[in-house]
Order: sequence, then structure tokens, then C-alpha cells
Amino acid sequence: MKIKLLSFVVSFLLFITAGCSSDNKVTVIKGAGTSNNSLLVGLSEICPGDVEGFTGERLIVRTAKNSREIEFYSIDIKTKEKKLVFASIYDDSSKLCFSKDFKYALYGKNLISLEESGVSMLASINPQKGKNSLAISRTPDYSFYGEHEVLVSNPIIYLNRYLGSKVYGLMSHAGKSRSRIMKIGDIRQRDMKKQEDLKFENINIPKISSIEDAVIDFDRGRYLFLGRSVDEGKKDLYVLDLINKEFVLIDKDVSLFALSPTGSSIAYVKNSRDRVSAQKLLTYNFLDSEKKELDEQVDIAGVSWSANGGWIAFSGGKTNRNDIFIMKSDGTNKEQLTQGMNSEGSIAWAQSGNKLVFTTNGSEEYKDSRVYLISLNMTSIKETGDIINQEPERQTATSGIISFFREVTQDVIKGSAEKT
Repeated sequence: MKIKLLSFVVSFLLFITAGCSSDNKVTVIKGAGTSNNSLLVGLSEICPGDVEGFTGERLIVRTAKNSREIEFYSIDIKTKEKKLVFASIYDDSSKLCFSKDFKYALYGKNLISLEESGVSMLASINPQKGKNSLAISRTPDYSFYGEHEVLVSNPIIYLNRYLGSKVYGLMSHAGKSRSRIMKIGDIRQRDMKKQEDLKFENINIPKISSIEDAVIDFDRGRYLFLGRSVDEGKKDLYVLDLINKEFVLIDKDVSLFALSPTGSSIAYVKNSRDRVSAQKLLTYNFLDSEKKELDEQVDIAGVSWSANGGWIAFSGGKTNRNDIFIMKSDGTNKEQLTQGMNSEGSIAWAQSGNKLVFTTNGSEEYKDSRVYLISLNMTSIKETGDIINQEPERQTATSGIISFFREVTQDVIKGSAEKT
């Protein structure tokens, strides 16, 4: 009897640690409260590198070729077959973005064909001049609309040409460089004639010194970004409503955010002021302007939505000792999927919903960054999420804005062609 029991225990432990190298000494655990219904199926190492995202059943991974150059590879997660897609000089201000049909990607000014591994160079954008101009960080000049249409999306161009605002830098009396956004009314008469309803006098411009991590939602007419407060020096989460022509402050002292695939919610990480070294994971719903606190950890380094917006994955724990958690977008069914993996925050959820990848951060135990795949029992994920557009009226109202962005894109292309 004792021999049978021991055999069962050993078999159970081998099952739980399936897919992990014995050298890594990693234990995959079930989260508290879900031990009888765990969604975890398995864990396996894919390759060295950093996670960029899924394109169907293939994974895009970034690796460092040397201290200056990086390479992007497409990997079949079943066979681990690896194909070079694109090589570039590393740019900390750029991040890889995928088209909706997963045929193309953008990295800085590079338009990449994922199917043919071809690269096209897009026109340079310089919307402002001067050493004291408003700082822009990790904000793309171009973004995808629809299946794979490429449009100029630099927020400063929008402010200058559509809102009728001017961005420029000022020197304070203390000699420190500061920037402000100032309304100057109609700066392009031909745009005003096309859109007689534009009014600028009621726009409340936030007092910020920089725009960081901007994301544009063309379908619902919103810019989301972190703006660094001139007064407090901390980053606050804003939404620039392109339809109502107003800035909306979502929350203060925010470190990162992720827009849901449905566009109806934001997941974001707020630095807690009532506790030292603590961060909170919250969601904000555009439909009812409701904030909901989902979790609190010492450190939260990354957030990712499932393809239908029904689930959230995040990297949380103690600094440099983070693990991967998942939960439903309403905060229920929380489960810890790893223990001691030291996730560095890069997470991507497969479109099918039953796979999740993340990057370890290269600690003493993990000598370099490595990508791991988590398999999940998420066959019913499509039934739990909000996969329909809940704001059709906004999508209808954005048609004029899309026309404007197409016009700006053509202007940029024409200007670039004339210079070269």
C-alpha cells in the first residue's frame, strides 16, 4: 500500500513539472482557490530571446545579435522551427506592432511582411522642432487600421493639425527645460472649411511635459497615453477623445496600461500611495466609466489581454521575482501559473486563447532571457468574453477622423517624395 501511494505521489509531481528542465528546478503550481479546477496543462521552454507576440500559431521572438543589432524570428511553437523575419538596429523607443490579419508588422519606420520576410522603409515624420519640444517616448509614428492599412498616428501631428493646438517648448525661470501644449485656434484654414464643427475654445489641455506609450484606437476614435505631470513629475493615464475633442484623465501615477482587444476597457497598473513599494492592477470601462481593482502585488511588470477580452494575464510578485498569473477580466478565477520563474514582464496571449508565452529576466538561475510557453485548458474561452463591438456609434462617428488621417498620411508621403 505504501509503495503504491509513493508511486502515485511521484507520478503526480512529474505531471505538475512536465515540460520543465530539471536543471532549472522550476515548480509549476496551482493558484489558491483553484486547485480542483486548474486551467494549467503544461509548461515548456521555447528558445532564448524576448516575447513579441503571436501571429496565428507562430510566435515572434526578438533576440540580440550583438550590443547594437537585434533580430526577429518567427517560430512554429509545435516544431520549434525557426525563421529569420527581420534584422534592425535596436531602438528603445520602438515596439513591434502587428496588423489585424497578422500579415504585416511595424517597427519604427519599418513595414515588415511576415509572410515574405520583406521590409519597406516608411517616410520620416518630424512634427515639431526645437530642443525643448514636448518629449515623445515609445510612441509610434505609424499604426495599422483595418486589416493592414498603414496610417500616420503621431499624436503631435493630430494636436497641431486637427485639434488646432500647438506644441512647443519653453524655458522656466529656474533654467529647466519644460514643454507645454497651447491652443492657437485654427492653424489650417482648409481643414477648418472641411470640418465646420471643430471648436477649440473648450479644450482642456493637460499640463504635461511628455507623451509616452501612446496607443491609438482608430475604430473608436481614442488616443491612450501616459503623460508626465509638470507639477508632480509622475506619469498619469490619459485618453484623448478624438470625437468629443477632449482629454480625459483616467488615473494618476500609472506605470503601464493595455487596451482590451474589444476597445471597451483598459487594464492598467497604478502605484499605490498608501503602501510603500506596492502596485495595483485595475480596469477602467469606457461604457460606464467604472474602475475596478483586480489585484495588488509588490511589483507588476506586464499585462496582456486574451484575444476576446475575457481574461487578463500579468506578471506579478516581488521585484525581479515575478510569476505569471491569470484571471477573468472581472477579477474572478485568479490562478498563479508559475513559481520562481522570474518573469520580466513580456507576455503574449495566443489568439486561440489556450496558449500563453512569457520571458524570464536573466537572473542568476536563468543566465539569459528565455521564452516559455504555457498551455491552458481554455477551450471555452470564446463563451466567456465580450467579442462584440459595444460602441458602434463611436465607430460610425470616426469615419471623418479616418479620412483626416488618410489625408495626413498622403501629405507625409508626398512631402517625403519631394525631398528625396
